[in-house]
Amino acid sequence: MNSKNLAIQPPPSADRIYISWTEQWDLPRYVDNYLKERKLAVNAELRGAVVRRIAKFPGEGALKKSDMDYYLDANACEFIERRWPNAV
Repeated sequence: MNSKNLAIQPPPSADRIYISWTEQWDLPRYVDNYLKERKLAVNAELRGAVVRRIAKFPGEGALKKSDMDYYLDANACEFIERRWPNAV
């Protein structure tokens, strides 16, 4: 990724989350980080729940961490806690 020339940046992708202007994470890294930051168990079942919720994200264009965190906090965390009360 070239941080000096935005014209040659790769196009936004649904499998990348932009952490900053110059850093992006692949989806598995973001999901694991999201679960850890919220002190939830990091396992295949919870990863799948988060990825399925991300797939329903209504935004367009590049996926930014701040937007995705807000969206998941409003939608996925309640679902996870209701379905897996011992996940925390």
